[in-house]
Amino acid sequence: MRLIYALRFMTILPIPYKQDEDMTQIARSSIWFPLVGLIIGSALYGCGILLTSLGLELLIPTLITILWILFTGGLHLDGLADTADGLGGKDRKRSLEIMKDSRVGSFGALALICHILLKIACINILVEFDLLAALCIAPMFGRLIILFHFRLFSSARPGGMGEFFKSNGTWIEPIIGTFYALVIAYYLIGLNGLLTAGTVWVATFLIGVALSKRLGGLTGDCYGATIELGETLSLLSIIIIGVLL
Repeated sequence: MRLIYALRFMTILPIPYKQDEDMTQIARSSIWFPLVGLIIGSALYGCGILLTSLGLELLIPTLITILWILFTGGLHLDGLADTADGLGGKDRKRSLEIMKDSRVGSFGALALICHILLKIACINILVEFDLLAALCIAPMFGRLIILFHFRLFSSARPGGMGEFFKSNGTWIEPIIGTFYALVIAYYLIGLNGLLTAGTVWVATFLIGVALSKRLGGLTGDCYGATIELGETLSLLSIIIIGVLL
């Protein structure tokens, strides 16, 4: 049942809900956020295999990136853009005001363009070196790391998303989520998966520290940005460890 909550919260799948549902179940369903990422990644991987069998390898980077965005309705990219815009504020109060604005500013637009181009480039390398299985790993790790951010960082706004997940969840979610995510990663790509997990965890933790210091905590936009950055950092780490080292 909690997996259904997680799928509904993290994707655009049309899963119905009841008006009297216990919303705290969403926080407790976070234990399955990495599994939702694996489901998304598996769909992306399947798409890549299908395109390869059709001789359309050149289309894989662009089409998979588009599909990746569609799975979440661009929600996390919106968080990345808002966070980038907010960092341009002169102080904490102004930054939070900018992040609440639904319009995308110049910093946000540049962040989106650079991020999407980098993702396309990474996928192109994965295709070239037959590492498409990494597509299963990246969305999983991107969603795993926010389970730790829920616990480690305070909310920048009273009643914000971080406060909701922290007050209604426990350390059980990130611990169990980490266990099965690492097992899956090791099964799919071996030691590279474990090294990538550590690399991404450290990098995103430092990002969380920087954002929390700047904003006085994290917001929902920060979590969305962290997921996106965690996904792309996962791809980069897998490429560096698997290809260059």
